[in-house]
Amino acid sequence: MLAPLDLLQQLQARLDETLGSLPWDTGEGMASLALALPSAPVLPPELAGPRFGLIHGRRGELRAGYGIAAQWQAAGPNRLLELGNAARALSPLWHQVDPDETGFHGFALMGFAADPDPPASSARDTGQGDELPNALLWVPELALWRLQDQAAVVLSTRLPASKSVLRRRWMGWLARLAATLTEPLPEPLTPGPLQHLGSLPGLRDWQGLVDSTLGKIEGGAIEKAVLSRQVGLRGLRSFDLRRLQGVLTWLFPSCQVVRIAQGDTNFVAATPERLLRVRGHRVEVDAIAGTAARSASSAQDAALTGCLIR
Repeated sequence: MLAPLDLLQQLQARLDETLGSLPWDTGEGMASLALALPSAPVLPPELAGPRFGLIHGRRGELRAGYGIAAQWQAAGPNRLLELGNAARALSPLWHQVDPDETGFHGFALMGFAADPDPPASSARDTGQGDELPNALLWVPELALWRLQDQAAVVLSTRLPASKSVLRRRWMGWLARLAATLTEPLPEPLTPGPLQHLGSLPGLRDWQGLVDSTLGKIEGGAIEKAVLSRQVGLRGLRSFDLRRLQGVLTWLFPSCQVVRIAQGDTNFVAATPERLLRVRGHRVEVDAIAGTAARSASSAQDAALTGCLIR
């Protein structure tokens, strides 16, 4: 791959050449600019701030987003309807510019948690703090998209926008990105001991929950249940979540490996389900299992359930 300075100069020169093609004078909506990358990243780079990454090893696909160009949050039983309305309103006003004919375009992440009605005092409702919101539609300011050996960086903004201000912001994003794309992949570490901090529910209550569920299945009351519990662990060294994402991708190549980070909160998962795919007017979802809170008073279980691609 190009040296960081060479890559940065190439991307910034390409940005200057194509910046004028964006519809700056449009009164509303979004605009995205896709620029080809000379080499495809294997893992999402580590850039500070809000970010997410999705990797599918078998398909050779990576999508990552950094910063917030636009964001919608919702809570309560109508949260999906609200976000769906926001997505439908956004789609016809989203201008896509692809001067390098990469075939890539701007996209958004859609995710929501298990509890449809979190407590009113929660920081998730106010938008304050570092917790993941209850429901989220998120357009990143800088995004990476890789499919097999092809890749592009996608820059997005709300409209209208100041060309000079946005040029400075996007030049800054490209400088941060170029410095990380040439970093070597993390090497394996020796296993580290973990201290068990307990679980919720406790082991005895968990076993009772499992026995009760099996009894209901045998009695025909339910056909299937997905049980979960929270386990606290503490390590002697900090958890390297980028390395964890890489390991999960290698161990489970048929799974979608997900990482979302806002503030000090990180959500990492590997799921065999197709989260959500949009092709023209066709929407594909694999609803293998659902997640629900155990009771009205249980803590919110953050669970990514979909990725909306324009």
